[in-house]
Amino acid sequence: MNKIYNNLSVDNLLETELYKDFNLSQKDEIRKGLEKGLDVSVYAKVNLDSFEMGYIRNLLEEGLTEIAKYVDLLKASYQFSIVAEDLRNNIDVSAYLKKDFSWDQKMLIRQGLLDKIDYLMYSNSEYNIDQMLEIKSGLFANVDVSKYANPKYNWKQMREIKIGLLYNVDISLFANRSYSAYQMEQIRLGLEKGLDVSIYANKKISGKKMKQIRLGLLSNVDISVFNKTELDWKQMRLIRLGLEMKWKVEKYATSDFSTTQLAEILAGFRDNLDVSKYDNQNKSWREMALIRIDLLKEKNSLSIL
Repeated sequence: MNKIYNNLSVDNLLETELYKDFNLSQKDEIRKGLEKGLDVSVYAKVNLDSFEMGYIRNLLEEGLTEIAKYVDLLKASYQFSIVAEDLRNNIDVSAYLKKDFSWDQKMLIRQGLLDKIDYLMYSNSEYNIDQMLEIKSGLFANVDVSKYANPKYNWKQMREIKIGLLYNVDISLFANRSYSAYQMEQIRLGLEKGLDVSIYANKKISGKKMKQIRLGLLSNVDISVFNKTELDWKQMRLIRLGLEMKWKVEKYATSDFSTTQLAEILAGFRDNLDVSKYDNQNKSWREMALIRIDLLKEKNSLSIL
């Protein structure tokens, strides 16, 4: 403490410029520390409330002076409580108390430390909390997290690679940042089923289109009918569903028919109607719907007769 204050009583000291910004309850905690001969500079901080100051004072009285190193990194009593308990148990709190991490990240590193896993694999400020969780869960699952412990992968991409490692598939076919997580998922799911993913493992094919190709391969339909760049994924889906139902939908696998038009045509196949009565790309889907409904009414009337 500054020598200028050395000869002052505790009461007079608390009224000096040094403590002018503290409220009465905070000053009371400082008073108790001074009377015990503690280094009150450890907790005499305006940003700490009196309860927090009192907690730190008690720790200093207990002999946990090491807490002084971390006061500026802690923001609430429960945080001080966790760190104090770790200090009592001789846990290396410096491993997780780093200013570049959020409290949640610090606790994730601490948990790895307690669980005796290689927490250094994710103790990197370049990772966000979700990325750290994926690496930590991979360590628990005993997979080679080095295959995806890279800040350039987002957490969803990390998860797909991790699952691929768990299922022992060839992750080299999709562990590439140029693939979105959804594209990775479609390739991974195909590999798990033993499909020839080379047919759709192409970054230029969207994840939603990949899904339709994958499902087509699973159901053993001729995917060449709908695997066309001119079709969007919704059109591809409807053609795939038609092929799975063994309907004659090949002629409709063209961009000439919109998704809503295709939906009307498939509805006709479903109801065993003569779709040639309205399968004209020049008709709007509403016109198609009206014709289809009339055909259905006619069919139902004949059934009644």
